[in-house]
Amino acid sequence: MRESPSKIASCNPSPRTSRIHDSKPGPLQQKTKEVFADAWKTTSKFTFTHMLDSEAATAQHRSVNQDSQISKIEGQLRKICSRVSAETQGHIVDARNLLLYRL
Repeated sequence: MRESPSKIASCNPSPRTSRIHDSKPGPLQQKTKEVFADAWKTTSKFTFTHMLDSEAATAQHRSVNQDSQISKIEGQLRKICSRVSAETQGHIVDARNLLLYRL
């Protein structure tokens, strides 16, 4: 059984095709490679910078949120301290310091 000419052609590359693949890239191909490499570097840097900025913003938001929570707790502790004895106030201050240490 004979194979079709297109099948035979796909199995055996023509000398012209193999020369194209073996040759060095021309100036246009080289420039295209450089442009794509530049674009990749720029995109990667932008993405990395954006990720860092996002992380910093999240950390700052977390910090502000913790400061707000600490302020609330300190306010509540002051209210409690105004109603209790000096000895108990010392224990509350110790608890506050422990809380700040854990945050």
